[in-house]
Amino acid sequence: MKKIAVITGLSLLLISGAIFGMLVHAGLFYKPEVKVEETGPFTLVYVEHTGDYSNAWKYQDEVYKKLIAEFNIKTTKGFGIYYDDPAKVEKSELRSELGCILEGEDIKKAQLVEGKFKVKTLNAEKSVVSGHPFTNPFSVILGIMKVYPLLGKKAAEEGLDAGFAMEIYDAPAKATTYIFRGK
Repeated sequence: MKKIAVITGLSLLLISGAIFGMLVHAGLFYKPEVKVEETGPFTLVYVEHTGDYSNAWKYQDEVYKKLIAEFNIKTTKGFGIYYDDPAKVEKSELRSELGCILEGEDIKKAQLVEGKFKVKTLNAEKSVVSGHPFTNPFSVILGIMKVYPLLGKKAAEEGLDAGFAMEIYDAPAKATTYIFRGK
C-alpha cells in the first residue's frame, strides 16, 4: 500500500512539473508591452468565417495548405481578424477572416489566388500593438488572457475605438502579434 502511495505521489509530481514547464515555455511569466505604432500594409489571403473563434485555426490551416499545394506559395505568417467581442456576441454569430499574409515576391501572386480565396490589402494605420510568445497551444490561451485586457485599456487611453482585433501568428519568430485597429 505504501509503495502505491509513493508511486502515485511521484507520478503526480512529475505530471505537475511537466504541466508547469509547458506553461512556463508558453509564456506564463512573460510580461507583454503595449504600444501605439503604425502597422501594415498587409496583403491578406483569407476565408470568411462565422462561428466560434476556437475553430479559427482550422480555416487558417486550410488556406495555408492550399496555398502551398495549388499555388506553390509558402507563407510563414498566419492571421485572424476578429470583428466581434465573444463576451457580447453569440458564439455562432462571431465574424472573422482567417488566412495567411503574403510577403515579398509572393505579393505579386495575389491575383492568382483570387478565384479560390478572398484577397485584400490592409493599409498602414495607427494601431495598438502587443505581442506574446507562440510556442504551444497554452501560449495562445495565455496570450489572449494577458494581452487583450491591456490592448483594450490602451485603446481607451488613446481614444481609439477598436474596429477589429487582428492576431498575426509568426511561425519562424515563434510569436503572436496582437493588434487593435480603429473603425
